[in-house]
Amino acid sequence: MRKLLLTTSALVAATSLASYAVADVSVSANYEWSYTTASTDDTDTDGDSYGQVAEVTINFSNKTDSGLTVGATWDVSAGAASDEESLFISGGFGRIDLGANDHAGDAYAIDESDVISEDASYTPGSATISTSSSVGLNGDTNKIKYTIPAMGNLTGAVSYQDSGVAGTTDEVSFGARYSMDNITIGYARIEAETASGTKDSESNNYGVTATFGATTVVASAGDHVAEDEDRENIGFGIKQALDGGMHVAFSTFESEDAADRASNLDEKLTASHAEIGYSIAPGLSAFLSYSNFEYENGGNSTSIDDDGTLTKLTIKATF
Repeated sequence: MRKLLLTTSALVAATSLASYAVADVSVSANYEWSYTTASTDDTDTDGDSYGQVAEVTINFSNKTDSGLTVGATWDVSAGAASDEESLFISGGFGRIDLGANDHAGDAYAIDESDVISEDASYTPGSATISTSSSVGLNGDTNKIKYTIPAMGNLTGAVSYQDSGVAGTTDEVSFGARYSMDNITIGYARIEAETASGTKDSESNNYGVTATFGATTVVASAGDHVAEDEDRENIGFGIKQALDGGMHVAFSTFESEDAADRASNLDEKLTASHAEIGYSIAPGLSAFLSYSNFEYENGGNSTSIDDDGTLTKLTIKATF
């Protein structure tokens, strides 16, 4: 009798499940191991270090009878409860994302670091300076994002993040790209409220990328204005794909903060990055990058002048 009941229950469950749509599920993961050696004037950062990043992403999607596509993303990194977790609904009207995921501008900003897969970027201790010409997006907090349906060669999105009932740090972000032949132009912006009595934060990014066969060229600029911050950023990058799964890339960047000025000197960071990448086998890659930087603290009394180099080896596996 017990076996009969179990069998009957299984048949009922299977019949019930058949009446529901079955979602498409995909699971991907990656793991990065890195070794960095730094030669800097700051004793707190000078020396060697190891690093690692592990990430698992699960995507669900299902198409309804009405033609809508409904899906969800769950992204987890080692040591973190969750990086991203969001729901999306898409159709002829565009796409709506609800939950903890990227700001709208994140997908549309173009900056010089795009050509470098694993740069050894460096921020001097206590410095308040940009390290790329991107808009400095503030992470994967809960928000609403709307992406318009592609209109010819134009794509774009806008997002809103509410900081809560007692919060004062609401954020609005938007971005757009226009592509024509081998050239893409991008713009991204983020506006963030700050605590009462301080200046709200605004960041802009302007970029263009062009592809000529195996060569990719990027030019970018940006700015950031906030309390005691008035930064202007500019960058350039180039990447060349080679035979045998290799590539070489180079980028250069400069950020200057006129709000941190003393003795006619602004706070300023100049940096350049070079990289060689090699696809060892499907799903396994190696990157060797070299960075050179020079930092002047200007009127930022909490940081010290610094310059130096960083060399970084990264082994990356994707699954």
